[in-house]
Amino acid sequence: MALVEKQIEVINIGITGVADALKEGDAIAKEGLLIAERKVSLVEKSRPRIYSEEELIVELQNIGIPSTLLVDVVLYFLKNPMEMRAFFALPSPMRLEMIYKVIFGTNKGAEIGFEFIR
Repeated sequence: MALVEKQIEVINIGITGVADALKEGDAIAKEGLLIAERKVSLVEKSRPRIYSEEELIVELQNIGIPSTLLVDVVLYFLKNPMEMRAFFALPSPMRLEMIYKVIFGTNKGAEIGFEFIR
């Protein structure tokens, strides 16, 4: 009987060791996953945001670009993605002014038949 009990004890110790190793491996895997997720998050944050044409049109309408100028402004930004990045980097109240300065070369919308809406 003592021999059987000794074998059972050895088996229990072995099973406990395997269970502990699995728990430790699981903890290491979880930690590795968290590190990988943080790296992915940092990479995503470091990439410049790409705005869709739909987002651009919605914002242009929100700031009051008249429909007669909308197509010209959209085409300008699609041809000049760095200018579109600068546009979205500005606070909303300054975006209309930027369009008239950069695209139309004027500080005043009235010069091209449009008054600023503020």
